[in-house]
Amino acid sequence: MVLEHQPVKKIDRKALIQSYGFVEQLSSNKNFLKDSLELASRITGTKMAYISLLDDKNQYILSQHGSELTTILVEDSICQFTIQQDDILVIERTRENKLTNCLPQVTKEKGIKFYAGCPLINANNIKVGALCVMDHENKTLTENQQDTLMVLGKQVMTTLDNQRGLIKLIKKINTNFRPAACADFNCLQGELAHLQDEVVAQNNLINEQKLAVEDVNKALLNFANMVAHDVRAPLRTINSFIRLHAKELENSAVAYNHEYIDFIKQATTNLDNLTKGLLQYAKSGGDSISNEDLNLSQILQTVKLHLTESIHTANAIIELPEDNFFITGKKLQLIQLFQNLIINGLKYQNGEVTPYIKIEAKTVGNYIRVAVIDNGIGISSDNIKKIFEPFTRLHTSTEYSGSGIGLATCQKIIEDMGSKFQVTSELGKGSRFTFDLPKTVIG
Repeated sequence: MVLEHQPVKKIDRKALIQSYGFVEQLSSNKNFLKDSLELASRITGTKMAYISLLDDKNQYILSQHGSELTTILVEDSICQFTIQQDDILVIERTRENKLTNCLPQVTKEKGIKFYAGCPLINANNIKVGALCVMDHENKTLTENQQDTLMVLGKQVMTTLDNQRGLIKLIKKINTNFRPAACADFNCLQGELAHLQDEVVAQNNLINEQKLAVEDVNKALLNFANMVAHDVRAPLRTINSFIRLHAKELENSAVAYNHEYIDFIKQATTNLDNLTKGLLQYAKSGGDSISNEDLNLSQILQTVKLHLTESIHTANAIIELPEDNFFITGKKLQLIQLFQNLIINGLKYQNGEVTPYIKIEAKTVGNYIRVAVIDNGIGISSDNIKKIFEPFTRLHTSTEYSGSGIGLATCQKIIEDMGSKFQVTSELGKGSRFTFDLPKTVIG
């Protein structure tokens, strides 16, 4: 068979061959795939058989009889022609074939007179090398021998592809792994088993750490119970004295304002409810508290009551939505959300204008779209993303107090509800924080 020489399609063959660990594997393992080579030699009745992979410059050869992996230049290789086609290449008289009659393997004393090779085509349909048989005598192969050699070549390629996949997996887990450290598939599988043992050990360590965290959480829960008890006890005392004082005032001739007494009662009740909510949060874990149907107006009125002192001190105006909206969420988190947003609107002011905070709400599909608008100092476009980073402060503590955790907490609450903030702001003119809250499903 006479073939015209055709240029090999340009690919990064060096990286491809390296990905098989072929050179490293075979140079340290004299028996790798030797059984396949011995079988190829017997099937074809030839004296020599070898597996080769070719990069752009070199051909790497494993022979059934050779003790070492050998390397020759691709330009001196017969296999350079094998990888140019899909079928087996048989050259019965190499010294008479124009493709091979000038090659050193052919022209030397006792050179190759017969050659047959089938391309090794990988799973990506790339010809990476060849399974070859040769002899110093002229020979012919039957069609059955050629077909059998092709089948054997596919088995060899499957083995190499499996090896490549295993090496890739191990390297992905262990970047320090070198194929030369392993001699065969058993070694590779052993390395993988070792890595699996390491994963098991890491899982055991994680479980131990999880138990330790659970112990810490139990201790924190006990602490929360103690704090809740210690906080609620004086609240009960305050409520008791308020009731006694109210009765004394009712029975006396001294005029007094009922609104003040009612305000104190409501404040202590709200604080007691907040303490119970925090205790529930600590007991069940924030993520496991059930959602409930809530009245947005009531949430905002509660927040406004909590912030009465801050609003009065800043002489601020807080405008709430006139309409009622019903939402679904965790009450404690929503109170925390609006408190943080309003506190920021009160805090970040230049002192030249009356602080004004407006909360808008409207129905948008299955959500209530809420906007918290202030007339504060505003945020530059470069800093809008930064404000949600935990413990990130854009101002010094002498300018504005705070821990830098408020907006990060707000973002976490919003994300847990499946929404996100849309922030628009202009320096010196204020900011607008917009987000969606799930609307209560009726029926």
